[in-house]
Amino acid sequence: AIFFIFVIGAIGGPLAWVPIISLPIALVLALILSRIIRKGTDRAQVSGNRKNGMLVESLDAVETVKANRGGWFMMGRWNRLVREVNHFDMPVKKASAVAGSLFSTLQQAAYVSIMGWGAYLAATGSITTGALLACSIISGRINGPLVAQLPNLIVQWGYARSSVKALDAIMELPLDP
Repeated sequence: AIFFIFVIGAIGGPLAWVPIISLPIALVLALILSRIIRKGTDRAQVSGNRKNGMLVESLDAVETVKANRGGWFMMGRWNRLVREVNHFDMPVKKASAVAGSLFSTLQQAAYVSIMGWGAYLAATGSITTGALLACSIISGRINGPLVAQLPNLIVQWGYARSSVKALDAIMELPLDP
């Protein structure tokens, strides 16, 4: 992204200020949203682990559950855990959708700013229309990955971080003699 900002600066001069301003704003938004998503992913991860543990427990004791006619009880526990996972996963999905919308809006605002300011500079003769076109295309290379990949990357990072914490907690348990 920084390389492309230098290219825009070489081609369009002051038009480089638009991505210089929009890139840090996008990164700050990503940090804020990652904190919100991190809380939700930690809770969803714990609930998901409980759900998976219940599934393994049910499969391990399937004969006992059948013999004691505990299928309805196990299904009730399963449904409660599924609702719990969905309850904690919903804020993560909402924050991810908000992140995608914010980054998309930021990309469009940067594009409109470059085109508007570039049209003014082209009309005054400071840059050519070809330079304006080149700068608009290159600016899409700066913000495009943010819009396409960053929201999903934030969510995946939250789940990975939660998993690593859980694994570290397991590894710190004392060894059985």
